[in-house]
Amino acid sequence: MKQQNDIRTGLLLCLSLVFAILLVISMFHLSAKKRQLADDAHTRQLLETVLPIGYDNDPSNDVISISAEALGSADAQKVYRARQQNSPVGAVITTVAPDGYSGAIKLMVGFSYNGQIHAVRVMQHRETPGLGDDIDISRSNWIKSFDLINVEALSRQDWNVVKFGGQFDQFTGATITPQAVVHAVFRTASWYKENRHLLY
Repeated sequence: MKQQNDIRTGLLLCLSLVFAILLVISMFHLSAKKRQLADDAHTRQLLETVLPIGYDNDPSNDVISISAEALGSADAQKVYRARQQNSPVGAVITTVAPDGYSGAIKLMVGFSYNGQIHAVRVMQHRETPGLGDDIDISRSNWIKSFDLINVEALSRQDWNVVKFGGQFDQFTGATITPQAVVHAVFRTASWYKENRHLLY
């Protein structure tokens, strides 16, 4: 009798353990799906911000991956393509400023098809709160300094912060972060001008 009770108790414990494991796995997949949906919504919101108006496709579903040294990372970067009646009107390139003060800064740079920068937004960074994080639109309007710039309208020297003879403001007590972003945007814009015909 005692042996049967021990077996029954062991089986109940095993079943409870299996149930707990299945519950944890289900919760993990559910939360991963929610995170993915949130990431997708955030991506769509950023795309609407950095792309010029006048496209009729869904750029978040018209994506290719590219690898180029100018984009600041050995990892492939995404290009979101905007079209109007299947003709290209613009693109958004994810790019990296690898030399931020606290590490790599991930950016989205939006272009009209002719190469003009429409807007830039920071996707991810680890810059110092109250100093370098002014690159984030939620902290300041500094990132809007790139709005509607044609890369060829500025000299190479202009693509620096003021401290180094350029036209972009730095932050009080912080020059490394904005300088890294300026250089990353310049490299990406120059690459797009030369290679945009390959992206569509």
